[in-house]
Amino acid sequence: MFDPSQNYFVRGLLPAWNYRLVLGSITPAAIEAGRRHSASNQMTCLFGEAMLGAFFLECAGSKSDAIKTCLHLEGTGPAQRIIAFASIEGRVRAHAGVPQAQWNGSLEEGKGPGFVKVSRWFSDSNIYTSSVEMRLAPIAKNLEDYLTRSDQVQAFVKIQTILGPDSEPERISGCMIQALPGASATDTDHALGWLGAAWPDLGREIDYKDGILSKSPFRTLGAGEFQFYCDCSLDRVSNMLLSLGEEAVQEIIKEHGLVEVFCEFCRERYEFRPEQIGTLFGHGK
Repeated sequence: MFDPSQNYFVRGLLPAWNYRLVLGSITPAAIEAGRRHSASNQMTCLFGEAMLGAFFLECAGSKSDAIKTCLHLEGTGPAQRIIAFASIEGRVRAHAGVPQAQWNGSLEEGKGPGFVKVSRWFSDSNIYTSSVEMRLAPIAKNLEDYLTRSDQVQAFVKIQTILGPDSEPERISGCMIQALPGASATDTDHALGWLGAAWPDLGREIDYKDGILSKSPFRTLGAGEFQFYCDCSLDRVSNMLLSLGEEAVQEIIKEHGLVEVFCEFCRERYEFRPEQIGTLFGHGK
């Protein structure tokens, strides 16, 4: 059994009804994303919902060689944009246009209407990208729209955010059921009926071996814990500076005395002094 205070996810099948089931709780990873960006409580909640949504999309992909999925929500709300990444192993990260944004109203009003853009990276270096309109509706409903309109699959998504006494995120959890090839209308009715009855327990229970899932026609394919993870590195930043060109980088040195780069996802700081820039461009001793 996973510790309820930790992140978790479970992936599996409802084979009797030809449906995929994915569920999880992502609260600690959302809090870590919020901490790194000095985000408001509302934005921390949106980080969590977006990262969980990106994970659901990663699991919903029709190809097994997907490396990661990016969920990009671009809207007219105070957040402006939210970009979240997830891998099948549960590695997640997110950032926003205005992480300190606060507003009166529901979470969906924070993102507003706009568009949903999804990008998937595959092991053969191909990238698949598509987008649909984003409604002024919860992220879960917009994920259903995307899966129906772009991926042309039937899926039902629930994401629940429970706030603590000071409006801090106390629990961010959710689940997705997705029709597989061969699912009939009767299968869908059974799957939805089961989800409606099981959701109150699924929303808070993670003991998939002895709990509600053990009493259902569920077959586990994978389980683990979410991890806030960023793949930025000194080498990646160095390559980015090389791509800018020496003349542009030397202009930054001339103006600021050094080059300072912050990762937009994890806020890690990378500093390059003039002698390091010289070495980078092959002028070191």
